[in-house]
Amino acid sequence: MKTSIFEIRLRYRKVRFYTVHVENSSLPEFNDFVRRMTVKCPHKLGELLKFIEEVGENYGAEERLFRHERNSHALPPHYVDLGDDDDEEGSRYGLRLYCCRFTPEIVFLYNGDLKTAQYPDLCPNVAKYFKFALRATKAIDEAMRDGYIQFDGFDVLIDEDFVLEI
Repeated sequence: MKTSIFEIRLRYRKVRFYTVHVENSSLPEFNDFVRRMTVKCPHKLGELLKFIEEVGENYGAEERLFRHERNSHALPPHYVDLGDDDDEEGSRYGLRLYCCRFTPEIVFLYNGDLKTAQYPDLCPNVAKYFKFALRATKAIDEAMRDGYIQFDGFDVLIDEDFVLEI
């Protein structure tokens, strides 16, 4: 899958958030997440976006603020409860946004959904987003090692015509 990287309009004092856009998809990953969750669970989405703003403005992308998911991460962390008021039937594990914290200043936000099973790869709602996050993070790591992507403070430095293969 050919994928492009770009900054989301979530620029805070301590963190800049980025996402990826898969070729032939109508929306970038994070934008798709927000669109779908605005309908499915607006309260939980609002709480999650407030948490992201708090991280960006006040804390920075500290590891303790992210749920570790193999080579990637997820939000919210274990200790943050987004409430139950708009949960779908059977989603006892709550809302998950898969992402990757690369530095204290740079986080890539991917996609997610309401989690209905203990393990993300066994959940019909989040499995595809979880697996995509693992592949995207691996591809970004490899591009960094090969010198195609560099991080400089808040900035992701890439050639204009660089395409990430996921």
